[in-house]
Amino acid sequence: MSYSLRSRKNTLTPREGKGMQPSLTLIKKKALMEMASNRQAVYRTLALLWTEPTQELFDQVQAEPSIIVELKHCLTRMNPENSELTAGLQLLESFFNEEWPELQQPLTEWRVEFTRLFIGPEHLPCPPYEACYRERLEDGSFGYLMGETTLAVKNLYREAGLEVNPPQMPDHISAELEGLALFTSMEVEAWEKDNKAAVLRTMQFGQRLLGEHLTQWVPAFCLDVRTSAQSNYYKALVLLTESYVTLDQARSPELYRQAEL
Repeated sequence: MSYSLRSRKNTLTPREGKGMQPSLTLIKKKALMEMASNRQAVYRTLALLWTEPTQELFDQVQAEPSIIVELKHCLTRMNPENSELTAGLQLLESFFNEEWPELQQPLTEWRVEFTRLFIGPEHLPCPPYEACYRERLEDGSFGYLMGETTLAVKNLYREAGLEVNPPQMPDHISAELEGLALFTSMEVEAWEKDNKAAVLRTMQFGQRLLGEHLTQWVPAFCLDVRTSAQSNYYKALVLLTESYVTLDQARSPELYRQAEL
C-alpha cells in the first residue's frame, strides 16, 4: 500500500526578482526553515508508520538507526515538552524493545493486527478514512468511502499542485500526513529560493489541511484505535499522531506570523 503524493513541477515556483523582505533576518529565516524541515521529517515518518506493514517497512524499523530512533530525535527537537508525546515515544520504544523480540512472526502478527483494525473483512472498528468519520450515516455508523470530504481533500491537493497517485484514497490517514510532509517540504524549498510568497502560500495550504481536515477527525479515529488495538504499537502511534497534530495546529498561526514579518 502506498499513499504517496507528487508535486506538479509548475507549482509554487519562485518569481524572478521576488526576494525576501530585508526585515526577515537570516537567523529567523534559518530557524523557520529548520522548523519546517523538522516538521516534514515527523509527518513523513508518521505517514509511513500508518501504512500497511511490508517487508520494506519491517526492515526500516529493524535497521540501525531505525526510523523509530529518527522519529524520537525529531520529536524531541524544536517541540515544547508534551506528556502525550513523551508517553507515546516511551510506549513505542517499549514495544520494539520488549514485545517485538517475543513475537514468533513479528511481520505476520503486525499485518494481522493492521488487517483487523483497518481492512476487515469482518466488523471494521476504525476505518482510516476521513469520510467515514465526518460523513456518518443517520444511525451513527461510519460513512462510505469516497464521500464529499474525500473530494474536498483531493481538491485541496490539486489546488496546491499535488496529485494523489491512484488508486489510493486522498483522505486516508497516511495520505493526509504525507500531504503535510509535502507542504513542509515545499516550504523548505521556497525558503531556500528566497520566495516569500511561495512560503506563505504553502503554509496556508498546510494550515487548511490541518484545520479543515486532520483535526476534524483524527481525535475520534485515534480514540477508536486506542480502544480496539491489541498491540502497543498502534496505541503508541495514536498518542504520537494526535498530540503532534494538535501541537502543530496550535503553533501554525505564530509560525505564519513570523514568516510574514
